[in-house]
Amino acid sequence: LVQPLRPSTPAALVEKGERLLRQGNVSAARPLLRRAAEAGSADAALDLAKSFDPSFVPNGNPAGATADPAEAARWYKRALKLERKDAAADIERVTSMIKNTAPQ
Repeated sequence: LVQPLRPSTPAALVEKGERLLRQGNVSAARPLLRRAAEAGSADAALDLAKSFDPSFVPNGNPAGATADPAEAARWYKRALKLERKDAAADIERVTSMIKNTAPQ
């Protein structure tokens, strides 16, 4: 029995992760995107951030993925550090979301 090759390059991981995100399978996309982001892929870091962003993760995600604004902010910051300048506005938005939900 021949096993299919698992995506191993950051670009292949991003491609597969983005396809899973489009299909709504956030939980399956996250490990692939995390591997690519940790390998230095700015696109993967941005996609991974979106996978935790409450404005992206659908409520009642059938795959059981939950939103986590703090984790989203962490990965948006990583994407910004990796030269995705467009992540700056997302960092502001998610950070504001965290502040607005913090216990007073």
